[in-house]
Amino acid sequence: MGTVIPAPLHARIIGPKGENLHTILSGHEVDIQFPLSTRYKSLGDVDNMEEMKDVDPREVVKVRGSQAACALAIKELKVWNEPPSIRA
Repeated sequence: MGTVIPAPLHARIIGPKGENLHTILSGHEVDIQFPLSTRYKSLGDVDNMEEMKDVDPREVVKVRGSQAACALAIKELKVWNEPPSIRA
């Protein structure tokens, strides 16, 4: 699956030394790759790319795993789009 995350948020979501991303990954059996990662292209196309056809490809984050695990991980990624006061 893929999800749209504004590129300026990628570094904040990943966090220092990948800490934030590791927290998300540890709760789900998924692989999450951001557009500038070396493994991004190796994950191939996302199955819901049609939903994102008008989106800048630099903002498409790929999430691989079971459908349920991907949905939960994407939900956690989307929390980072919220203002800090809402995330807390």
